[in-house]
Amino acid sequence: MGRSSLSWEQLRQLAKDRLITIASHSVNHKVMEGLTPDQLLIETQESKRILEAELGIPIRYFTYPEGKFDKPALEAVQATGYTAALTMNDLDERLAGQSESLLAIGRIGQSRLQEMVDIAWGGSQLAAVSMGFDFASSIRRIDMTINQVPFIFIAGGKPVTIHYHTRGQVQEIIAKTPVIAGVDGAFFSLELLDSNEMLGPIYSQSHGQFIPGKRGEIPFINQRPLVLIGPNSVKFVPFNDQKHNTLENIQAELPDVTDAFVAAGWLVENGQPQPLERFGRLYSVNELRHRAFWGINRDGQPQIGVSVEPIGSVDLGIALAKAGFRDAVMLDSGASTSLAYKGQSLVGYEPRPVPHVIGLIPPSGDAGSTCVVTTSSAKY
Repeated sequence: MGRSSLSWEQLRQLAKDRLITIASHSVNHKVMEGLTPDQLLIETQESKRILEAELGIPIRYFTYPEGKFDKPALEAVQATGYTAALTMNDLDERLAGQSESLLAIGRIGQSRLQEMVDIAWGGSQLAAVSMGFDFASSIRRIDMTINQVPFIFIAGGKPVTIHYHTRGQVQEIIAKTPVIAGVDGAFFSLELLDSNEMLGPIYSQSHGQFIPGKRGEIPFINQRPLVLIGPNSVKFVPFNDQKHNTLENIQAELPDVTDAFVAAGWLVENGQPQPLERFGRLYSVNELRHRAFWGINRDGQPQIGVSVEPIGSVDLGIALAKAGFRDAVMLDSGASTSLAYKGQSLVGYEPRPVPHVIGLIPPSGDAGSTCVVTTSSAKY
């Protein structure tokens, strides 16, 4: 190309650094205005394929050569599955927030970097994200609208699970227990209407019995989040059907584990929303459905919740990251989506009865916040 280039080995070293993102910049560095459909396929799809094969990482972003593109080029980038694309116009330079869409994010040229310093500074540093855990805070309800989708969250207290002897509504299952708030939990067998058989291994302090998953089923849930709860911590690890189907092996992951289950999919990890490919072969993963979820917020507190309106899983992860989740996983959703607080169901329909609940126990002497913390006007 007449100029120095990075070697594949140098790129592999860069790809290991979490502060560096590798993006596609086409195969032949052709200006993408006026290219034929076959040329566009090569510049977008083949570039992504080569980079992913050589680096072993997902390539989610595209940068248009010379910043130029037309509608067919944008549509080719979108069809290839890129999350976003970068452009630049020397005659009409724009900040990212002034861009037309995620597939045409504007950039500022190098000649204007100095004048952009004050604009680029985003203000005071955000509060640090706690990497510890807080299981002694008061329980509170939070109503919030994010990206035009309303949510109900309940945060605080100590996390527990209940593996019920049959199926029931969440408010019925947590009645006469210390649990003050609960959400429907992991996937369960639909073969019998009163079965409490779960998909994958289950361990609940409600009865203290580890129940392994069926050997014929558990290979299909590999890499889904295995949630491990202890008295003072929570751990999320990718489920391995050859490793995590015995109590001894999950104790090796978290020695004082009291509860364990396999969730539906990863929504937020280390504060970052997860892409579509992270959900694997999960059925109807990105269809608009009511969704249930639970995780740990930035203060290290357990937090459960539901979407009041249907939402896709990818958009759900984006919303939960904005809501302040440090880690979050999706639970059994759709018709099973349930949330109860202080003996009352908080969803506007009668959900499908479930045998598994993730609950919150308040600190001693705390009955939970009596007022609703409403932030419904906070639209991100």
